[in-house]
Amino acid sequence: MASSFKIKIAIAEDCKITRDLLDRYLQDMPGITVCIKSPNGKLLLEEIRNTPPDVVIMDVRMEVMDGIESTREIMKINPEIKVIAWSVHCDFHTRIKMFEAGACAFLDKDADAKEIVRGIGSVYEKGFYYNQYLNKEMHESIVSGNKNPVYLVGNAMYSVDEIRMILYIYNEQNIGQMADEFLVNPKTIERWRTTLFEKSNTSSPISLVKFAIKNGLIQP
Repeated sequence: MASSFKIKIAIAEDCKITRDLLDRYLQDMPGITVCIKSPNGKLLLEEIRNTPPDVVIMDVRMEVMDGIESTREIMKINPEIKVIAWSVHCDFHTRIKMFEAGACAFLDKDADAKEIVRGIGSVYEKGFYYNQYLNKEMHESIVSGNKNPVYLVGNAMYSVDEIRMILYIYNEQNIGQMADEFLVNPKTIERWRTTLFEKSNTSSPISLVKFAIKNGLIQP
């Protein structure tokens, strides 16, 4: 006898066409039911209080209340609800804001149907979904409240100070200026810069900045 259990999904998406398409697709999936469809975070929160879902697929940029603020509020209402950030805006800073707000996965809106279903199943069963936007080390660093979190950029992990240094390089600060900012010896800055080149597989400040732009660290 087939199980009647279904994972309850809430969709928060401001584009009606996209919202309806995702709803129709998920309703056809075994083991999944859509219980909420909301055009913004404010309406979503009202519905969640009455009909709590297991998983929320959360658009990041919406009118009235965006996905970042909505996710923070969901964590206050019921931290057991799993939030999957879902957006065309996959730059580094958007991802970090969503993860810090409480999202446990991030999907590009170009993700195919199979990955969406995999993501739903993973966050429901494990509490997270790892892909190119989130890995184990980064996830544990964020949820543990680590004062020195590390972030996945490209294929490597970067500390806050390393990301900060990339931004200084983008702003054309020299070795001496960066040494003053970090309160370290200029030779230490040179050593850190060499490490950044190795991590990012670059060889100069210009190629490092190009890497940062490509991976969403910098929005010129």
